[in-house]
Amino acid sequence: MSADDNSGQPDSPVQSGARTPTAATATFASGLRKLLILVALLLVAVLVVVLWPQPPLVTNLIGHRKGVNDITFSSDGSLVATASDDGTIRLWSVDGDLLKTITGHSERVSVVRFTPDDQKILSASGKGKMRVWDVETGIETMSLAGHDKSVGDMAFSSDGRQVASVAWDQTIKVWDFFTGQALHTIDCSAVQECCVFTPDGKRLITGGTDHVIRLWDLATRQHTTWEGHWGAVKALDISVDGDTVVSCSGDWTVRLWSLRDDAMLHIFRHTDKILGVTFSEDGLFVSACSKDGSVLTYDVLQRSNTAHFRTDLNSAVKVDAGRDGRFGVCGYPALACLWNLNHEPKLPEVSVEADVQDEPGLTEVSEGPQQVDEFEARP
Repeated sequence: MSADDNSGQPDSPVQSGARTPTAATATFASGLRKLLILVALLLVAVLVVVLWPQPPLVTNLIGHRKGVNDITFSSDGSLVATASDDGTIRLWSVDGDLLKTITGHSERVSVVRFTPDDQKILSASGKGKMRVWDVETGIETMSLAGHDKSVGDMAFSSDGRQVASVAWDQTIKVWDFFTGQALHTIDCSAVQECCVFTPDGKRLITGGTDHVIRLWDLATRQHTTWEGHWGAVKALDISVDGDTVVSCSGDWTVRLWSLRDDAMLHIFRHTDKILGVTFSEDGLFVSACSKDGSVLTYDVLQRSNTAHFRTDLNSAVKVDAGRDGRFGVCGYPALACLWNLNHEPKLPEVSVEADVQDEPGLTEVSEGPQQVDEFEARP
């Protein structure tokens, strides 16, 4: 048969670039499958928001004109103090009523703390000046001068006789709070951003921008180190029994440490930088706040996440615990919030052995301050 004999045959149904019914069906099925997956993910997200335990909001503390850098409860739980970039310290009731505004600072206020007897407030500024205020009158009673850069954190010893401060001038200072005299000045190879005393007041624990936690013997000024964080250590707290330390970091983790065993106990992980952390009053829970504006709470004994919720903050920078399950969070924009965990903790029988076995070299003993590579640090 000649080639011309095919001229009368119909064209092939498969043309170049055309889709067969089978290909079209496969494309539709693939698109439908992706849509179903997206819907399922959205449904899961909604269920997490709706069903995840979320403590009730007590109140928002509204009044500061700029970002709120710190929040702290009085030891009896009746008062809340906040410090702000607007240069003021504000005292609030735990119901959210503004009681007093202290305006003595001429620059941003970076840290605020109640004395253990709740009679005075200690504040620190972005230029390193530390001031003492009478809670009742709001009048300045004393100042502590020594730091020449922003103070990152302050902590009182349990008896209230000593107060420690860490600043961006790479120094640690321990003061006699009654006289205002500096007892110790320790030069560090890296900025220390946070500090807390052990209950006996003999040791000070600090966390640095070099990712290292240091445990200082104040009598000898020697220290040991805890290593494990991969980012700057942003905050520290110690449990009421003095056995456990909690730390948080820019490496997106919250970590528990044993003072008795000198080792890491557990790691809680998040999806953004953790900037603040605190133990609950009973030491059974940890609350942490994140750069993403969320708050997380963890059960210390069960090693589990008990709540994860959003606040009205774009970035949450500090958190502190009060009485009866209350805790406060502050940050940016100009806002602080009070929440209530309302937990009734049970005491399960669980092992407290270290469950971090894949990160060697967590504890290192030093005969003196360790040298690390220096770098430019800005508050």
